[in-house]
Amino acid sequence: MCVVLAMAFPFAMNLIGGFDIMIEKLEPSYFDSMGDLSIWLIIIYASTGLSILVEPAFYQRVFAAKSYKNIRNALIIGIFIWGSYDWIITILAMAAKTGTLVGKTIIDPGTGELIQKTIIDPGVAPDAALLTVMVAALPAGALGLFMAGVLSTEMSTLDSYCLVAGGNVAYDIYKPAIKPDATDQELIKTTRYGILLSWVLGFAMAVSFEQMLGLWVFMASILISSVLVPILLGLYVPKFRKPLAGFLSAGLGLSSTVILNVYIMMNGTFDLEEETYIVQWLGIDFLQEFVMYITVPISLIGFFIGLALDKGGRS
Repeated sequence: MCVVLAMAFPFAMNLIGGFDIMIEKLEPSYFDSMGDLSIWLIIIYASTGLSILVEPAFYQRVFAAKSYKNIRNALIIGIFIWGSYDWIITILAMAAKTGTLVGKTIIDPGTGELIQKTIIDPGVAPDAALLTVMVAALPAGALGLFMAGVLSTEMSTLDSYCLVAGGNVAYDIYKPAIKPDATDQELIKTTRYGILLSWVLGFAMAVSFEQMLGLWVFMASILISSVLVPILLGLYVPKFRKPLAGFLSAGLGLSSTVILNVYIMMNGTFDLEEETYIVQWLGIDFLQEFVMYITVPISLIGFFIGLALDKGGRS
């Protein structure tokens, strides 16, 4: 995907007239290190990167590696690829915004007169901006290659995560908690049900959010609030590997994340400027993205409560 975006990059920049036009048309906040975001939002958005430490797919690939050297080299190379991908995506999004401000002269098909029209419709939804600028910038063949890259990336990511989710249902819930002597056929069948369940839950969450950023933060907050504390403390402090501690930490983190998000979405108001739900707590605007400031400490507290109660538990 990064290669496809890199190929599309010069087309998009040529469409809007280059970096000089971008600098001229966009507000100065687009080029500030902090943008127009508060430090609290910056911390939250940066914290979502911690989800990589608790993603099942990450651990699967680590344990499937041939050696430590392969893991190290892959991570080092991946850092540069991820960084390049993020920069390209950011600049292309800025190019899309520039396209809504830059005009072009076209012939009115009805009157035959010359009229001024922006390169990209100013009313385009933010979530559709990247695809819109690519459609406007790329020639037919290159556009087809770009769309194929987007779809293949989405499909490979989707089926990978759905398979992981199905495996979690079968091997981490069904077998240890419900039927320890389950056969391979039963586990395969349960995995399929888990995949279907992940599709249903994923679709329900996708249609519940107004924008992709909010959905991403919600998913990251679920992962981080549920399993970051028990996984890291369990990995690095052997005496903390207590079942009840992990159960309470994950359970309280997950339930508090879901409850708080549902509460804010039902009782808050959607702010068009901030593009998120906001509620008033003690006279302070509490954004939906701030949920992790509450749920991660709840998960940590739950862990140590479980640790205290499970003194004689199995490690």
